[in-house]
Amino acid sequence: PPEKKYNVRVAPRHYKSPELLIGFTQYDYAIDMWSVGCMLAGLLFRREPFFRGKDNEDQLGRIVSVLGTRDFLPYCRKCGVRLSSKARAAIGRYCSRGSLASASSSLSSEEEEALSSLSSSSSASSSSPSLLNNGNMKGRTPWMSFLDASTPVPSSEALDLLDKLLVYDHEQRWTAREALGHAFFDDVRERVLREVQERIAWEEQEDGNGHGGRDGGGGQYYGDYSR
Repeated sequence: PPEKKYNVRVAPRHYKSPELLIGFTQYDYAIDMWSVGCMLAGLLFRREPFFRGKDNEDQLGRIVSVLGTRDFLPYCRKCGVRLSSKARAAIGRYCSRGSLASASSSLSSEEEEALSSLSSSSSASSSSPSLLNNGNMKGRTPWMSFLDASTPVPSSEALDLLDKLLVYDHEQRWTAREALGHAFFDDVRERVLREVQERIAWEEQEDGNGHGGRDGGGGQYYGDYSR
């Protein structure tokens, strides 16, 4: 329901969405689509889990190091959330001062102030290794930079779907229905549809023979997947 608040202590740490990590309590099913994106990234880059934080704050820092601060700061304001000092310090460890300064050139004064607080909150920022190249904080780290010599190059469709799922703003993140309609699944969509239809037909036959179905009617159980 709108405006209903939920406990943010859900989901395994490595698959927690940004809204959970910043403490936004009015989340929805979009948290599951973030988890799907994390799993897809892990499969594409042979890096599982893709975001391997040692605690919730470090997890957030690793996410910001990949997706950047330009979209993150407005999202925090949109959610009305103030980051803890520990979260700011974790982000600061992964964001070099040079990257933060470069990003601030295209941001509002409020965002510049937030960036400054992120940078100054980590006393070790100058000595800690940055996961970003200089200037990359203005946006995402290119996905292709996570490839190594032994990893197959992902298709453009796979990377596009990843862009749609690993998004800070839960209202902009793709839904399950949108994701299933993506070109990434074109090669398997007809086969999966055929298998589901065969399963529905089998369950209806079993139900007609008096054996009963999983829900008393397979068509209803599988719903939208048969359309």
